[in-house]
Amino acid sequence: MATALPALLRCALRGALCTLLALGAGATPALGALPDIGDPAGNLTPAASERRLGEALLQELRRKGLVLDDAPSHAYLRGLADRLAVAAGAPARGFTVFIVRDRSINAFAAPGGFIGVHTGLIRAARTESELAAVLAHEMAHVTQRHLARTFEEARRLSLPAAAALLAAALIGTQNPDAGGAALAAGMAGMAQHQINFTRAHEREADRVGIELLARAGLSPEGMPRFFERLAREQRLYGREPPEFLSTHPVSASRIADARARIAALPPGREDSLEFQLVRARIEVLTAPEPATAAERFRKAVARGTHPSREAARYGLALALLRAGRAAEAVPLLRALERGDPDRILYRIDLARALTESAQAAEAKALLEATLRLYPSNPLVLRALARTLLAAGEGARARALLEPLARPGRGDPALHALYARAAEAAGALAQAHRAQAEVYFLNGQVEAAIGQLERALRLARGDYYEAEGIRARLAELREQARQTRR
Repeated sequence: MATALPALLRCALRGALCTLLALGAGATPALGALPDIGDPAGNLTPAASERRLGEALLQELRRKGLVLDDAPSHAYLRGLADRLAVAAGAPARGFTVFIVRDRSINAFAAPGGFIGVHTGLIRAARTESELAAVLAHEMAHVTQRHLARTFEEARRLSLPAAAALLAAALIGTQNPDAGGAALAAGMAGMAQHQINFTRAHEREADRVGIELLARAGLSPEGMPRFFERLAREQRLYGREPPEFLSTHPVSASRIADARARIAALPPGREDSLEFQLVRARIEVLTAPEPATAAERFRKAVARGTHPSREAARYGLALALLRAGRAAEAVPLLRALERGDPDRILYRIDLARALTESAQAAEAKALLEATLRLYPSNPLVLRALARTLLAAGEGARARALLEPLARPGRGDPALHALYARAAEAAGALAQAHRAQAEVYFLNGQVEAAIGQLERALRLARGDYYEAEGIRARLAELREQARQTRR
């Protein structure tokens, strides 16, 4: 948590953060018709370098166990980000979004168009438009290239040091091996530069973010409402406000400006069941005690206090499932699926509950039917592959996952699942190759190289497989060489 850092160090880290954020300048196309107040200094850094630093940050956070790689939650968040990216004139997948395991109410943009959203923020948002407002605000910081002038100060840092320092500034974790204190002391002078520009940049990000929300058909009201509620609740935090308010100061005049801007805009969509389901899902996945979460949702269902009755029932079922009470979760999920049979989330979680309550044949039939309805859907493919693996059908599980498990893409859980499927199918070279991606995505490049070397020895008789492994091995060896340098 950032609040644990000494005040002087936090100040220096935030100055460093702004420097490193400047590396993201130009990583995403600027908004079509919106003015750009960024600095041309953003052109100093090639997009590939920005992307690499963003990837290194994500690897560092994964290495620290701070990333929630839950495929359904990530798919929802990515879809929302894609909608806003298209509204910004950027391509879909122009931003990489990920979920940070942290209860603080915060979000951040990082080099290369990477945006991290804390689990605490998702739980604090009451509607989809409030979450979208924060995403739009962070995207605006990237597209408007704020504080790009300070980029030159960061060029002295090696990639590991830059990623570690950026992680420390963003999440409040510090790697003592990175020399964080010395780096922070050297950059402390940049903190005042950040403060001098905070008000202008925050207002600009508000303005651009509000226009993004309107273009995307989402309610612009979500931005001032969420900021106003955080400011109103700040008194509950004593001397330490929510982290989002520490890095994004909110004033009455700023909220008034935002409300004035949205007066002439269309209302847009305020909320969605998808958001409420993912919000409930994250509450369950981050709960220290699943049984306690189940009791909270049970009370919410009985009293009707949750914003969505369906999401409350879903949260209860998921909490029971996570607590090892799958048999109790089955009827809840079955009822949800009957009432909304086209919702993939209900189907895949019902299949999981069926599998865990010794009804694997029904689970497999349900997922087979779902795949016919939604061919090539990644969530369905993953769920069916897990079911097939449990049934001893490794070869088919491997075939289903192969199009998804591309080197350098996806999440560690996907590649770990593919490694299991490949091993079960007897494809040992592919199993080691997939395990290499698990290590790579978790920031363990040397271990990934070791797995690829084993894979290459096993693939001697397959020319195309061996060539693919050699190419990936060359990439990672070069990356390791640059990192060591």
